Amino acid sequence: MSGQVPLEGLQDVRSGILFEIVATLLLIIGIPLSLITSGLGTAAVLIAAAVLGLMGILRVRRGFIELRDSGLNVGIGATGATLVLVGYILIVIGAILLLVLVGLLVMPIGELMYFIGVILMAIGFYNLGNTYNEGLVKWGGILSIILWFIGYIMVYIGLGNIIRNLSSGGFTQPYSWSQAPGQIYQVGQGVLRADGYATFTLYSPYQATIESGYIEGVGTRASSITPNVLSPGQNNITAYFGNVNNLPRGS
Repeated sequence: MSGQVPLEGLQDVRSGILFEIVATLLLIIGIPLSLITSGLGTAAVLIAAAVLGLMGILRVRRGFIELRDSGLNVGIGATGATLVLVGYILIVIGAILLLVLVGLLVMPIGELMYFIGVILMAIGFYNLGNTYNEGLVKWGGILSIILWFIGYIMVYIGLGNIIRNLSSGGFTQPYSWSQAPGQIYQVGQGVLRADGYATFTLYSPYQATIESGYIEGVGTRASSITPNVLSPGQNNITAYFGNVNNLPRGS
């Protein structure tokens, strides 16, 4: 884990999603246009859509890799983007080879890889949104499997929210503790609500007991922690800290 806020990775994913949105809009224009005319203008629109779509996937893939390398749990998104990229290329090659019938074999393989890649990317978006507690990224990613244009718009807006919060110091690192082997560490971004309840996820490689909890820098201690025994793997924890109205939001 690099220890740095992965703004560049988030920006790459967001710009890649924007390319995908624009490419989709061009297809919405170009496909009906191709049915009524076969001019150079129509071909140019479709080619532009294909190029933008390819550039978008490349950027999303690069962003996911940067985020993965910084320690975020989005490696599945990088894998998905790679499959989408390969599937995309196979579909194009298959369309060209349709002239000699070989494309009938190539295109279904490309379409299958593309679809699997879209699902894995959706999971990557969900994990990314879960890390920063951004619902638009979480549910936009899942929605992108069936309504990918609407889902991508939601992801694009949600990523903008995350980037603004990170840039303004609204929250800092998505992980609080070291992830060295054998250590207990936090997974994703926890939430401290106005009613005094904090929810977060801890990963433990072994069974352990939480003896106490407090808000660092403030000293406010939790009066209850549920569960207080960690099992091997991920554990969803709820702690109650009482009155926290004196704490500044986002700190």
